[in-house]
Amino acid sequence: MKRAAILILAALAVFLGVFLSAWLHRPDGGRPASAATSHAMLEPATRYLNPGTNHLCYRSRGGAMVCWGNNTWDQIIADPILAIPPAQRVRLSRAFRMLSGGNGHTCGVADDARIWCWGDASMGQMGDGGSYTNTIVRPQPVPGIGRAVRIASGYDGSCALIRDGAVYCWGTVGRSNSRLRSREFKVLRTPQRMPLPEPASHLSFRVHHGCAVGVSGAVYCWGFNANGALGDGSTIDRMAPVKVRHLPEKITRVAAGYMHTCAIGASRRVYCWGWNGQGQLGNGPEHPYEDDRRLRPARVPGLADIVQLAIASHTCALDSGGRVSCWGYNEFGGAGQDTRRYPAVTRPRPVTLPEPALEIAPNEWSTCALGRSLKIYCWGSNKAKLIGEKNPDRPWVPVPVARID
Repeated sequence: MKRAAILILAALAVFLGVFLSAWLHRPDGGRPASAATSHAMLEPATRYLNPGTNHLCYRSRGGAMVCWGNNTWDQIIADPILAIPPAQRVRLSRAFRMLSGGNGHTCGVADDARIWCWGDASMGQMGDGGSYTNTIVRPQPVPGIGRAVRIASGYDGSCALIRDGAVYCWGTVGRSNSRLRSREFKVLRTPQRMPLPEPASHLSFRVHHGCAVGVSGAVYCWGFNANGALGDGSTIDRMAPVKVRHLPEKITRVAAGYMHTCAIGASRRVYCWGWNGQGQLGNGPEHPYEDDRRLRPARVPGLADIVQLAIASHTCALDSGGRVSCWGYNEFGGAGQDTRRYPAVTRPRPVTLPEPALEIAPNEWSTCALGRSLKIYCWGSNKAKLIGEKNPDRPWVPVPVARID
């Protein structure tokens, strides 16, 4: 009996040892069910309107990607033309699901789920370990990044969301503007994984900072924080993600702007925090400079059923019925209001479009919308010929730019 018991115990020990070894060597490192592989794998995102700082690309229903606008750094195509008008739009030779452009570079998620970048490469934007004085005129793959589902570009850098919820960034993350260059962060010349405490489900990276939504509905941000855009209650710059505090509900989408951030909650309400110098937070002070920043999220009044945000120095929201509302910086009409009456729009105001919109896209000082007829309408600054022909006396009025399909 003793011999039989000993043999049974030995067999159990071997079985447990094999099981424990296999469990510890899983791809997720044996972490509990709340970690990396506990959530559904993300599906690749496809977007029709794909903005850069001052250029725009459109992905047709057939999958062709065409671009126009600022081409100073060959961020569209290798061409001596510095600004490409809509009528001379350029079709890209490679197929992309979505693109995102910075000030002088563009990166895209290709059909094979790899990331390709081109244009200005002086600050590590290519993610290949180098910096170059000449522009990169042909798209080149970012080493080590595969299974990408989303791309987001800041002024001189980019971040990618991977199918398992990991986020990688390269280039300059958190770069300040010309008046604040002393706060510029270290350049990441190769993709670095952001140390998020949980897998991400959504990603945004704009001029100075980036944010990700975790699978729990929490939001984490990193980068430049002089005006509280990271939402952690401080004005301390952070290279590693910090959790946004005081959000009243779970978040589904986040949008990083110039120096502010907005998010869509599970209820489809909108919350914003950070810089408010031109009313970007939409909370309605008549003199926004007297309330020029908010360090904690607050609900934007007057908005409901919001499905998309487009955010730069101004903010626009699209609801499920195709209606667009904008607020914030409006000196050039990017918020869609009469610039003579509203140089800064402190509350959401409707933008009058000829038809309901499917998507909206921000540029530095302008906004574009894709109508249900697949016509593209833009308003605001015509810097770099982004809009094409428009009424210079009424820049806030949306004008049809192109129908690609």
